[in-house]
Amino acid sequence: MLAEATRSSSGAPQTVRRPFFFKIALVIAAAVSLALAILGWVVIDVNEQTLDDLARSRQHLAVEDVTRSVDATLRANEDLLETIGRVIVHTPAAQADAIPTLVTSLVSGASGVDAVGVYGADGVRIDVAREAGAIVSLPESLDEESRDLASAQGSLSSVEEDGHVLSVVPLRSSSGVTGFVAARTSLAPVAADIAHLAGRHFPTVEAPILLVDGRGRALLGAGTEPRAVPHAYDAGLEASRLGSYAEIVGDGSEERLVTIERMDLRPFRIVVGEPTAVVFASVATLRRWIMTSVVLGVLASFAIAWVLGRRLAAPVSALMKQADHLAHRRFGERVAIDSGDELELLGRAMSDAAHELGASEARIQKEIAIRTDLGRYLPAEIVDRVVDREQDMALGGQKRAITVLFADVVAFTPLTEKLAAEDTVKLLNELFTLLTEIVFRHGGTIDKFMGDSVMALFGAPAEQADHAARALACAEDMLRFLDTGNAGWASRYGVKIELAVGISSGECVVGNIGSERRMEYTAIGDVVNTAARLEAIARPNQILVTAATATAAGEDFELVDRGERELPGKRAPVRVYEVSV
Repeated sequence: MLAEATRSSSGAPQTVRRPFFFKIALVIAAAVSLALAILGWVVIDVNEQTLDDLARSRQHLAVEDVTRSVDATLRANEDLLETIGRVIVHTPAAQADAIPTLVTSLVSGASGVDAVGVYGADGVRIDVAREAGAIVSLPESLDEESRDLASAQGSLSSVEEDGHVLSVVPLRSSSGVTGFVAARTSLAPVAADIAHLAGRHFPTVEAPILLVDGRGRALLGAGTEPRAVPHAYDAGLEASRLGSYAEIVGDGSEERLVTIERMDLRPFRIVVGEPTAVVFASVATLRRWIMTSVVLGVLASFAIAWVLGRRLAAPVSALMKQADHLAHRRFGERVAIDSGDELELLGRAMSDAAHELGASEARIQKEIAIRTDLGRYLPAEIVDRVVDREQDMALGGQKRAITVLFADVVAFTPLTEKLAAEDTVKLLNELFTLLTEIVFRHGGTIDKFMGDSVMALFGAPAEQADHAARALACAEDMLRFLDTGNAGWASRYGVKIELAVGISSGECVVGNIGSERRMEYTAIGDVVNTAARLEAIARPNQILVTAATATAAGEDFELVDRGERELPGKRAPVRVYEVSV
């Protein structure tokens, strides 16, 4: 069993402090609890979202119903005013004496309007038509802003101090607006409709619907007199000036799900609010049930896992002993488990591993010898061939057509005088890392780093028919990526790197150069010297190539003939081409 003692690498006995079956029980219980918690969270979230969507739909329907009620009441009075306006404007002059009688009869026959005022184009009241005994409370004049809005919109509704709505309709003739007619409308019918709608949509909520005017006063919802709107609605009222608003708000004592809609061409906003405790009442019950289910599920899973874990403990103990044998390199030991499950397969695998590890001792010694040889080489291709024992380790080489690239940092000595030695090393390492990646990307091989310059080969050790084109493409990328590197180096070191690049193609000897104890894979020949000389005469960020390289590279590159140049150490002039980047 797991309670049995094992021994550490020092030989001291060890006891199991946390049994395996106990950990299994904890893991299973944790997994079950996590799964149940996630499931519960998803169910609650979906339920909340569904309830939220339903509540918002219900509030939107209530807003639409209130909008229709308000609009119908005001529209009926505006239609009356438009009819009176047509009577006044279109009645022939010969029948003008009949106009007061006609207007009075229209007012008497209308519900909700007991007086209509007639105003001139300047907004001054001219006359009033009213029912018998009606009290006139119309304004003596209309301000210029009201007249302009009524003329532009065809009608105007504005809320007065006592909560009544003043409706204004312009009188139009062929010459334009000649005056206005106005009437005051009581919102008492709308209040009755809102009370009915509130009871139908929100039977358990008190005063869920408010009709708010442009000054932020509640005209309807808890009486017909204007009153202050709860402060919790302030943000929503401000936001709804430009459109609709739907959010959960609170004033410290209660949260409400609120929908606020602005009526088109009417000075009202409709506010519908329900307590979140009412909207999400079922969520609290669902949450309690889910928490209970999670607790019961965790307890049940822990009990089951405890039993299963105890049954798994015995084979695990045997596997632990076999692991101890492997740790102490006792590869002759074997383990036998007859559990009929994955642990039995694991036991067989560990026994097979012991056999394989014993057989691998000789291979490890061989690998050590190979890795000793790898230290003599830098190119990755040579490393692979040495690992496969395909590389000839003898000194010497063979002739091969290749392309050699030299890239050197321009004015490196003045640059190092600006930097500390540590920063110089860091800068070179970063630069060489960048250049190495570019060489590898184009299939080249880094031959060596020499101070502030790098030498790369194309076409060796692996033959490449397009070695010249690869070298030119590599040089172009070096200058392109140098711009990116300079952005960082300028900020960190305060310097800018510029490269001079020389490229030459032709036959040279490539192979192992050095001694039996230390050698390197490199290229020797005039091609190498010519590339180095071209790099020496190249200007900052200039790529110079030989005629042989230009011919071998093909027509994919833009080359400029710079004529013949005298190169140090060369008896005859060399025709030089510049690569345009």
